[in-house]
Amino acid sequence: MAKVSTIIPSFCGNYTGCATKREMKLIRAIDSWLNQTHYDKELILVSDGCPDTEEIYHDKYSSKHNIKFIKLEKQPLFSGNVRQAGLDLSSAEIITYLDSDDYFTPSHLSNIDSRMEERGLDWCYFSDYLKVDKKNIQQRPVHVLSNGVIGTSNIAHRRSLNVSWSGCDGYGHDFIFIQRLMSASNNYEQIYGCGYTVCHIPNLIDF
Repeated sequence: MAKVSTIIPSFCGNYTGCATKREMKLIRAIDSWLNQTHYDKELILVSDGCPDTEEIYHDKYSSKHNIKFIKLEKQPLFSGNVRQAGLDLSSAEIITYLDSDDYFTPSHLSNIDSRMEERGLDWCYFSDYLKVDKKNIQQRPVHVLSNGVIGTSNIAHRRSLNVSWSGCDGYGHDFIFIQRLMSASNNYEQIYGCGYTVCHIPNLIDF
């Protein structure tokens, strides 16, 4: 059983507002997970009806024993079923999420694990970093009650917590899940020192 699991939902096809060069960015995301300083980890890559995701997994990552792969039929855009499939397969104590067009800095998972253990938290949230141009990033503060300011990128939770992605569908699905976390447990805090880097915001940035 791994200590920390990361779920990456992946659809490399095009849709309104999507990132460019999605295959390259998926590889960047997976490699950032492989480069984590935290050693006790697993990755669950969920293909949302995407042959390109499946090809990338088999060509580059299928030999990695701590990377699991799930192949789904194409789901509606922003369907909670994709992350739920990853959650169902996870064996880790702590669940984290990574969008396929973003990446982790190397100590991200270690900082989440250590701070959740130190504080005895059921779940936590944290600020992320926004890549504003090719050379610069800036910290982007979040607030747990602000839809559009916080999302799946900004949370981690224990697998034992009684929460589900089922029915968390459509734009804003991540905030629906966060509201479920808040209902499931008030034992949460903002933690610091995490390193999630956001590289795509529709019509604003795309790195």
